[in-house]
Amino acid sequence: MIRILLIAAFILAIINLPAYFRLSKERRQRVRKLILIGIIILLVSRVLPGLFGIIIPLLMALVAGLIRFLPVLIRYAPLLHRLWFSWKQQHNSTSNHEGIHSTIDTRFLRIQLDQLGQPVSGEVLIGKFSGRLIQSLNTAELAQLFKECSSDKQSMDVLQRLIRRNTNSQSSHQQSSRSNHSRNRSNRLTAEQACKLLGLKVNASRNEIITAHRRLIQKNHPDRGGSAALAAQINEARDVLLNQ
Repeated sequence: MIRILLIAAFILAIINLPAYFRLSKERRQRVRKLILIGIIILLVSRVLPGLFGIIIPLLMALVAGLIRFLPVLIRYAPLLHRLWFSWKQQHNSTSNHEGIHSTIDTRFLRIQLDQLGQPVSGEVLIGKFSGRLIQSLNTAELAQLFKECSSDKQSMDVLQRLIRRNTNSQSSHQQSSRSNHSRNRSNRLTAEQACKLLGLKVNASRNEIITAHRRLIQKNHPDRGGSAALAAQINEARDVLLNQ
């Protein structure tokens, strides 16, 4: 039957070939699509019965095998579940561990990144604080580290990102504002520490203090990506020197 249809289609195609070339370009494309669809339908109708003849026996054999081994699967299901859960937990733990320990080195710092590329911890490579963890530095030491890293843009960028990540800017800013009024006298900066923080000599003038403070606060203001805690320390150093 299919052979007869193919022969008839071939004869009709030859008869209508001149009329096909007289059609517009769009209509010829439609005719070609119809011919292609017809060929696909014929091929599927020819091949599909054979595929069903193979697939159906395989499915029946698979169902019979599952029914036969179903008691064994039920018996060992808890053990298989524990093995699967243990493997999955170990796999997830390994993936997370690998993702957290990627490292980048800048001129001054070695920074560890998480799986999203965000800094989580860091170590100072060169300079006054070489070998120390960035998290172990106090505010005054961080200010000095900022000065040391100021010549390298990459070091400054990752250092600021690390401090922003480890410090809640809003709560730190509020806390530092309150601490300027309620901090104990013993914890306040001395005049010598304030001079070091602002990079001034002990006998600096009022104008020099204001200029140094303005320069540092512009670089480290929280609104520009700086540390709120460091900005509060810079403000305190200015107040200590101006009020002495």
